[in-house]
Amino acid sequence: MLDALSSDGLISFFPVLLPLLMALSGWLMIKLVHFMSLWPKQFVGLFNLIGWQGQLHKNEPLYIQYWSRGLLEKLTGIQQVFEFIGPEKLVTHLLGNLRPQIDGIIDEVMDEDNSVLWENLPVLVKNRFYARTHRLLPRIVDDIVEELGDSLGRMVSFPKLLEFTEQQSPGTLKAFYENLSARTYKSMGRFCAWLGFGVGVVQCVLAIVLDVNDYLFWCLSGAFSCFFFFWLCQHWIKYP
Repeated sequence: MLDALSSDGLISFFPVLLPLLMALSGWLMIKLVHFMSLWPKQFVGLFNLIGWQGQLHKNEPLYIQYWSRGLLEKLTGIQQVFEFIGPEKLVTHLLGNLRPQIDGIIDEVMDEDNSVLWENLPVLVKNRFYARTHRLLPRIVDDIVEELGDSLGRMVSFPKLLEFTEQQSPGTLKAFYENLSARTYKSMGRFCAWLGFGVGVVQCVLAIVLDVNDYLFWCLSGAFSCFFFFWLCQHWIKYP
């Protein structure tokens, strides 16, 4: 029992356990990379030299441009998104918001430009103003929405839309990233596990061929292998 726990005894088990340990290291490394691609949001370190920031937040403009040009623009255009939302739904929504406020808007405008005249107008005349505005409002809103649809491509782009959405609903880009990268990380996890197993076998073969049997070889080769996994995964996710 004591002989098995000695340094020589532990080293003798390495050729058997090492491929499994390296496979586990490769799988755990991709989990670490996945976590570090999202956290921390802000740079944590010293003088922007030593530290870390999540790849998504560090390269946010890169991801926005890639998603916009490589995915969204190929799938659809701003005009198609507008048509999918439905101009008629937009008109209905705007009318529903404007109708309760239109009388107050008229009062504010008239008080600002012609306050004396507006105050002295009979209520019957004011009501005719209100009624005429309510009759004209659907046509005016419909014309505005139609003009908006015609010029939307010049006013809005997918990068601006993603940036605006992130400002209004923080976490949108993170959810976008998670949805798009879920399958990639799963495949990367399997790949790194098998690669780790292969690297472990190669280490064992080198140890046998070179007749190396000490802790320094295993520590250095293991550290180099883990660094290789980390570099490979970071390079993989940096260029989505």
